[in-house]
Amino acid sequence: VSVAHDLLYASVEERREFFLEHSDAENARVLVAVGQQLGSPWAIFRDDPCGFIEIALGEGLWSQQREMIERFGATTRLAVAASHEVSKTHSAARLVAWFVMTRPYGSALVLGTADTWAHTRMIWPHLHALHRRHNLPGRMLDTAWQINGIEVAFGRAVANHAPDTVQGYHAPEFLLLVDESGGIPIPLGRAFEGLLASDGTRCLAIGNPPLIAESWFERIYGSDEWEHLTIGADASPNLTGEDTEECRAC
Repeated sequence: VSVAHDLLYASVEERREFFLEHSDAENARVLVAVGQQLGSPWAIFRDDPCGFIEIALGEGLWSQQREMIERFGATTRLAVAASHEVSKTHSAARLVAWFVMTRPYGSALVLGTADTWAHTRMIWPHLHALHRRHNLPGRMLDTAWQINGIEVAFGRAVANHAPDTVQGYHAPEFLLLVDESGGIPIPLGRAFEGLLASDGTRCLAIGNPPLIAESWFERIYGSDEWEHLTIGADASPNLTGEDTEECRAC
């Protein structure tokens, strides 16, 4: 218990070093003690999404994937322009799980959306697989995640011609995930930003280069109010040969 208490006040680097130096069995005992103090063992990773993925889930990360996840953990607005097949949707699913699992159930809400309903649905197979693989709590519906009967994440596509329908989503902590952002027109994007006016809100906008002229994604990528990250196809470890960390999730 004293170790768990010390870890709560340790820096992210000190915490991560401790967990990586100990066995999974030893870490599990520490996390049980953390759960007794915070109500959830996952809460210790509230400020450390990479720690949640690598230590709690036991999954490995490659360099650009790590940068995307760390950047999102350190900001509230992140726009990621990424090529195909560079793990952006895979990473986004892990960030959704991190956001939900490290906060009290019912206090956090995730809305996933995109330029079309088909694109809105793209992240959900990743979330379903993540939920099964790690035996996460609650149940997965087609495009919704419920814990204790409370909806903690759901998907919804909003018609480009009806931006005024983007309203009414509130939670003490709210994450807006916008996939295929290059197809979002500016009026709809501004409506999305209206959801981010209060404290406790975050947004992750990911996509390929803009699909439409003067898209919202193009506007926010040039804005000082947003953090930006570009991940090119040539960064993929499939092309660079980068060694990735061993995955312990199995």
